[in-house]
Amino acid sequence: MKFAKSQNAPSLRSPLSTQRMMNDIVICMVILSVIAVATQWYLSGTAAGLQALILIAIAATTAMLTEWGLLILKGERCSLVEMIRSYPVISGLMVALLLPIGTPLWVVIIGTMVAIIAGKFAYGGLGKNIFNPALVGRVFVTVAFGGLLTTTLTGVSDSVSMATPLTHLASLQNIGTQSQIIDVYGMSNLWLGLYPTALGEGMSVVIILMAIYLIIRKTIDWRIPVVMIGTVFVMTYFLGIENNMGLWYPTYHVITGGLLFGAVFMATDLVTTPVSRSGRIIFAVGAGVLTVTIRIVGGMPEGVAWSILAMNALTPVIDHFTLGRIRFNVISTRMVAVMATIGLLVVTMTFYVGATAKTAKADAQAKELKRQQMLLKKAERQVQILSERPSATGIVYEVQTKGFTGDFIVYVEIDTQTNTVNNVEVLEHKESMGYGQDVIESDFMQAFDGQAVDSIQVDTVSGATITSEAIIKAVDKAVNAFEGE
Repeated sequence: MKFAKSQNAPSLRSPLSTQRMMNDIVICMVILSVIAVATQWYLSGTAAGLQALILIAIAATTAMLTEWGLLILKGERCSLVEMIRSYPVISGLMVALLLPIGTPLWVVIIGTMVAIIAGKFAYGGLGKNIFNPALVGRVFVTVAFGGLLTTTLTGVSDSVSMATPLTHLASLQNIGTQSQIIDVYGMSNLWLGLYPTALGEGMSVVIILMAIYLIIRKTIDWRIPVVMIGTVFVMTYFLGIENNMGLWYPTYHVITGGLLFGAVFMATDLVTTPVSRSGRIIFAVGAGVLTVTIRIVGGMPEGVAWSILAMNALTPVIDHFTLGRIRFNVISTRMVAVMATIGLLVVTMTFYVGATAKTAKADAQAKELKRQQMLLKKAERQVQILSERPSATGIVYEVQTKGFTGDFIVYVEIDTQTNTVNNVEVLEHKESMGYGQDVIESDFMQAFDGQAVDSIQVDTVSGATITSEAIIKAVDKAVNAFEGE
């Protein structure tokens, strides 16, 4: 197979000044970096803002020093001007903005060095790389040090500690209600980036404004971000319809997980994307389909980095089949065939992803039901009366039972004159904050009062089945002991 030949990509792909286009990207990266620092300061205080500033500065400095050292090793001119014109600062800032604030600084340094060495200079330097350097660095640290990439900043009491939006969505098997998914973070917070994520990924409104600026300046081709984001939106829209979820569901996928950042700044890299307009559309559709597939079917909630890198690898093939052969602005048999194939791919993958998501959700619910049943059976075997003593109106039992997180003791008082339950209380428990403890402190405990011992009817509490069922079993145990006397 013969592939399309090209010289250094930036000079071939656009008549605009490469320097002007790269400067536009630098401006955007600097603005995003400043906003990222301000956002962390707003969310978690001065210490978090300072940490974000240090992380970004270290990544940018590491990129420039690594580039400088490699230029010296290659025996090339390595003046400050030459080094700056190679634009290592772009890769450094992108690596920083793709990482969460809790990333150890030594991991930031390694990731940035990998981006410059393996992602850029391994292919000859500026304009010759086949993969986006920043994505190479980000994916490397994800694979090598994934457990260290955290949105929680150690030692900062106000640091936000919760799952990222797509990790949270994955925990629900990618299907849920608006209250389960959106309301956890708040839609306005998701648009503004006020939630746990990488430093630069979450600022959706700012990134959209920057995309408009770059498109007007012709720094990026509008086809790639629009088609990639549109593909993700359409696929998740139909997935949402299939599972009774509204427009908020595809919107959630678009504004979280770095899709906007990736589609605007990473997928539009002139060096690593197809030359022809038709090729870029195919590239963008493929990246969008892969993003949704990886998110829903794969084991990685984010998906954007991997999808763009995969399409970077296919760029020579796309160029081979599209350069001078497929023009979407001219109706032809070849164009119709390609469009039909792309449409069929999107539809097929949408149904496949939707079916997989529903199956995964059903399997998870079945497993959870089975786990609940096993725990209930175990709880039945662990209910025992610890003591029995008379009271002013009857008999008091102290019953030990098994809750969700440990044993607890239930106080049950029965009126011997009326054969009714007088009072039920939990004396000791190990239930964690949340539904379990809420049940113990709620009106559920008063539901037993006044009920005849031979006809007690109290329903379990949804979301706290184990705790509420254990209390009911404790009362039943006391009633059985009373009736046996």
